[in-house]
Amino acid sequence: DVRAANRLAIAGLVPDLTLLLDLSAAEGLVRADTRGSRDRMEVAGADFHERVSQAFAKFADTMWQNSHAECGPIVRIDARGEEEEVTDRIAATIAGRWPETFGSIVRSNR
Repeated sequence: DVRAANRLAIAGLVPDLTLLLDLSAAEGLVRADTRGSRDRMEVAGADFHERVSQAFAKFADTMWQNSHAECGPIVRIDARGEEEEVTDRIAATIAGRWPETFGSIVRSNR
């Protein structure tokens, strides 16, 4: 019933691509701490963050995606490292998907 209602609401639209930035819960919380005080979600316990991380990891699984076609393709991006490194991974993924449109966004120093 939920999927039928969702199909009606979105009129068959499916994302062309979803990028899943993958970072361990511990590393994500370290990054959050560098921004200042933690928000309501960030103060939840480590168990909560681990469960959320595991749930998101399922989205990048091919079998999960095949059974949830309404979500469109989901590509996992390693979010470890410096901001520039992660940006390069994102750019490479997008350029690989649509080289004629986004091929120029990949830096020449890759």
